[in-house]
Amino acid sequence: MQWDDEVDLICLGSGISGCAAAIAAAEAGLKVTLLEKSHKVGGTTTWSLGIVWIGNSHLARAKGVNDTPAESRAYLDYLGSGRNDPEVTQSFVDHAPEALEFFEKVAQVPFYLVEKLPDHYYPAGEGSKPFGRSHQVRPFEGSSLGVRQKQLDLTPYRHGRMTFEEMAARGGMAGQWDRDLIAEREAKDIRTFGGAVAGYFLKAVIDRRVPIRTDIEVTRLIVDKGCVVGVEINSSATIRASHGVVLATGQYDSNPRLMGLFDEFNSWPPRGAPRNQGDGLILAAEQGAALKVMHWTLTTMLGYHVQGESFDGQPLMRGAGSREVAYPHCILVNRAGRRFADESCFGEVAAKLRDFDVWTHRPVNVPCYLIFDGQYWAKYGLQPLAPGSEPPEWMQRARTLPELANRLGVNADGLSETVERFNGFVAAGQDEDFHRGRMPWSQQASGDSSQKNANLGSLSQPPFFGLETKPTSGHAVGLLTNGNGQVIHLRGHAIPGLYACGDVAASLHVGVGYQAGLNLAGGMTFGFMAAQHAARRPLT
Repeated sequence: MQWDDEVDLICLGSGISGCAAAIAAAEAGLKVTLLEKSHKVGGTTTWSLGIVWIGNSHLARAKGVNDTPAESRAYLDYLGSGRNDPEVTQSFVDHAPEALEFFEKVAQVPFYLVEKLPDHYYPAGEGSKPFGRSHQVRPFEGSSLGVRQKQLDLTPYRHGRMTFEEMAARGGMAGQWDRDLIAEREAKDIRTFGGAVAGYFLKAVIDRRVPIRTDIEVTRLIVDKGCVVGVEINSSATIRASHGVVLATGQYDSNPRLMGLFDEFNSWPPRGAPRNQGDGLILAAEQGAALKVMHWTLTTMLGYHVQGESFDGQPLMRGAGSREVAYPHCILVNRAGRRFADESCFGEVAAKLRDFDVWTHRPVNVPCYLIFDGQYWAKYGLQPLAPGSEPPEWMQRARTLPELANRLGVNADGLSETVERFNGFVAAGQDEDFHRGRMPWSQQASGDSSQKNANLGSLSQPPFFGLETKPTSGHAVGLLTNGNGQVIHLRGHAIPGLYACGDVAASLHVGVGYQAGLNLAGGMTFGFMAAQHAARRPLT
């Protein structure tokens, strides 16, 4: 056929996964082009906390951390609970440290270890560590992107201006952040967390003179004799790729049709950006790619919608799983007014959201409600609503708990008894029902470390507030891949010339579990692996 352009490798998506593949391919001598559907660049990476979880890294060894590949594998198997793929998991264990060192030294992405941040399930999980696996990057100057600066997406969660260490020094995620520092960095467009990760990877792409083409919709993959050899863009032009195509197109949570097909919880509005339409899933499925369902995934988190808030014209659901619901002075309750999990452990909350009563034939804990008091509102507010501000009219509140319960449709006696019991636990310093605050990770990353127990505080000062929260997902299904990032056909063979990494691929190295930083680490590692594999094997 007649081609409008010809390159070696095409990367779809400008988050860490697509950029990692583009950088590694360029370093291998391939002619690469990067296509992005949105006008913005950086993808979902820019919305993330920017943690990259990798065991036994060269940076950890330099700090004297005692870790081994076997321990990393043991922890991943613990997280996966038998649902992680052995080959893909081992490939991640073997190659993630190599990828991290490559991007740190060759691409000059300034990774470093996050001090004192433990694995999620330390010390319970086999192979877990108290420190040494979570990496972040130094603050990034947006101006270094030149003309691309204004295109780098910015999270609506307002956490992209401080590092973990700076937040920890001010009390953690729920602490009193340094507003002067944030204002200074906003004025200078200095990014942290996921925005910094995306920024450094994009700069490395730009430095290698890889073309970044935005506002480009890939409408189909072009296949010749079973091999993916190029793409059609904007339903007209074609680009040939002699070494293949890498899909790094993100999630599908803004596509109600796909959410209805794949996810057990199909809440609206979504937690992600309008661009998250599942494009890569559709493109690959049209060529016979297998989709992997990640049953009972613990990536499900609770969210809430602030009336009138939107992002790029679409209503926004704010994820609260490791934030608001883990702060002191609040609890989660079901319709009966009863707690059902350790609110500071979103994995436990996710598991309990699936409880089902066969006799009433209703979920036991969906819907559920975030209940908090005047102390909570004065200290923490509710993003994007400032602490101590005037509560909006749509937020349910009351002077008494029974009155609040009636407004929410929750059992009043159950709520009053639950709060009284919980306050007794707070006074005693230990949650005897669900052991809230026992996880070192929750204490360090998602609570208020200025308090004796970073996740525990009484509900005793009116007014009392109630907010319905909804389960959000968008990552229950992904493309089936192997340890090189190749997409697998429904008949079991790898599809020549087609690769996938990041959120469009199933998290086969994680299984049902979740650990902050494994999504970004997986996207980076398998983008790196896909590029290396493609460089060695030109299509014939």
